[in-house]
Amino acid sequence: MSSEAEAMVVAGILALLNRIAPTAVSQGPAGTATRNYLAEDREGGRWFVKAYPRGTNMDMDRERQALALGEAARRAGVSVPAVRRTVTGEMIASAGGLSVSVTQYIADAETAEGGLSGGRWAAVGETVGRLHRALASHPVGPPHPVAARAVCDVARARRRLEELLARCAAAPPPRGGFAAWCARTAEQRRAALPEVAARLEKLPATLMTQVVHGDLASPNLLLRGEAVAAVIDFRPPSHRSAAWEFGRIVLDRAPS
Repeated sequence: MSSEAEAMVVAGILALLNRIAPTAVSQGPAGTATRNYLAEDREGGRWFVKAYPRGTNMDMDRERQALALGEAARRAGVSVPAVRRTVTGEMIASAGGLSVSVTQYIADAETAEGGLSGGRWAAVGETVGRLHRALASHPVGPPHPVAARAVCDVARARRRLEELLARCAAAPPPRGGFAAWCARTAEQRRAALPEVAARLEKLPATLMTQVVHGDLASPNLLLRGEAVAAVIDFRPPSHRSAAWEFGRIVLDRAPS
């Protein structure tokens, strides 16, 4: 399906199932496994639409769990875009060979990529703290201790990265595309593993794990000035170290 045809299907789903009368549907920021669109309605509302095309092998049940986790955080006061449910109360609508989720569009915001500075540190720390406090009581289970080394298995990470890089070497991806970016990132992460192992040596014997966002990297933190505009792209609820999650943001170095 072409992007133009898919945009027409998206517009139809919004009108039929989400009670949104779109006046425009345009392509949005590229997703890892989704095609994203921005929609505007007659009242001036703007919506972020994730399209899950047939054949992407995405687990829709897991996507629903991820959206529900974001809703739980929103109810606890965390800035999370509201989900626009269908007329039957579903978080994901399906029609015409396409499934979509619809959330409030966060305007005039930028991601935290490249590092934090100034008052953004305090704003992000407060938001992540509120998020983790809220998710600590999630029905999936209470916080519990694990061996610190279980937070990051360096040997397993090395094996996975080397397998990925071997596939890239056997079939080099086109330059400038998403696959090439993945290969560069894998190279950087493999090179960082000795430093990761050294840092793990300094951890206490055990760390607490709990339900967390699951993918709280800098691209999933939207900032407006020195305030957090939104936390986006939750993953399904699972236990990980809260320190690990916050560290992903802290260690995102600012450009030199």
